[in-house]
Amino acid sequence: MNPEQINEILNYSSDSDIDEDDYSSSEEYLPPGNESESEHSDGNSVENGIDFENSEWNFDINTEPEFVDFTGIPGLRWHDIDVDELKKLLGLSIVMGYLKFPSLGTYWSKFELDFHPIFEKTMSRHRYELILRFLCFYDPRSADTSDRLHKIENVTKHVINNIQTKYYPKQNLSLDESMMLWRGRLSFRQYIPSKAHKYGIKFYELCSSDGFLLNFIIYKGKGTVIDENGVTFGIVTKLMQNYLGKGHTLYMDNFYNSVQLVQHLYNNKITVVGTLRKNRKDNPKEVLNSKLNKGEVSHAQKGNIHVIKWRNMRDVSMISSKHKLDFENVIDKFGRSKFKPNMVVDYNSKMSGIDRIDQMISYYPIPRKSMR
Repeated sequence: MNPEQINEILNYSSDSDIDEDDYSSSEEYLPPGNESESEHSDGNSVENGIDFENSEWNFDINTEPEFVDFTGIPGLRWHDIDVDELKKLLGLSIVMGYLKFPSLGTYWSKFELDFHPIFEKTMSRHRYELILRFLCFYDPRSADTSDRLHKIENVTKHVINNIQTKYYPKQNLSLDESMMLWRGRLSFRQYIPSKAHKYGIKFYELCSSDGFLLNFIIYKGKGTVIDENGVTFGIVTKLMQNYLGKGHTLYMDNFYNSVQLVQHLYNNKITVVGTLRKNRKDNPKEVLNSKLNKGEVSHAQKGNIHVIKWRNMRDVSMISSKHKLDFENVIDKFGRSKFKPNMVVDYNSKMSGIDRIDQMISYYPIPRKSMR
């Protein structure tokens, strides 16, 4: 490589990507009331043009959403963000999910192997990083800091409200946990080895059987959900509160299911199909403790609730308020015919909603390493 080629590559520095038109002024940013003061009359010193004891928050109230300026950094070339610019930021972040580059600055590179004009035309790299640096979704003047999720509570409530007002699901719903990748420091970070992302933030999610998210709860440690009937009982009833009495069928795994919960949901016109843990309260012990040979079934009924234990390659315990015990002829992946209990077949076909959500999210992965 000759010196001219080296100089040409070096000219594509990150600083050259900054579009000065993105800034309303090149003057230093100072909070109102501090433009020309270096010291207040009461003798309190002012550092970098800001009186940290007496200065007030500078904020502008616009149409929804409200944008508030809490930067307070002198010399920062900043102008107010609006809804259109926020949409651009989110759009570029999604595009970054399927365009994989080694660093953030590469997306704005002019090198012909990396060049994508949509980034430069939409927003300068400096502006993108600046918004990302200061973007927050809570008001520090009034937020309840005792809540571990107070920084994103407004966003999550808004998202859930939009989902539930814009879309209503069909009959079949599924409920399970999901993990969002996070390996940084976090007091409520979880480890679930069975998930694709083993470390991260755990979500309890309710979705349609075809993978449309309907409601969610973010696990934040002890006290996430408090209910006199138990944590799992409280999680399910909270996620289902807007769908009770509507005739849905809910598919859940053995972490949530119990005879008490299934009966409660049935009384609210919700039928349940799912696996069942052997040690749950009110379980029919004579069924779940029975010794079975392959293909055999043990069954018990209490009102409209049916509990079975079926021996396949291992013992499978199921509970259902939708099915009576019956068998279906199923063709396995090897083309062999096999009889299975109807509630097992139904559960296997309808419980994949959360997995489908995780699959769709995996196509646009936007997490990346950062210092924050």
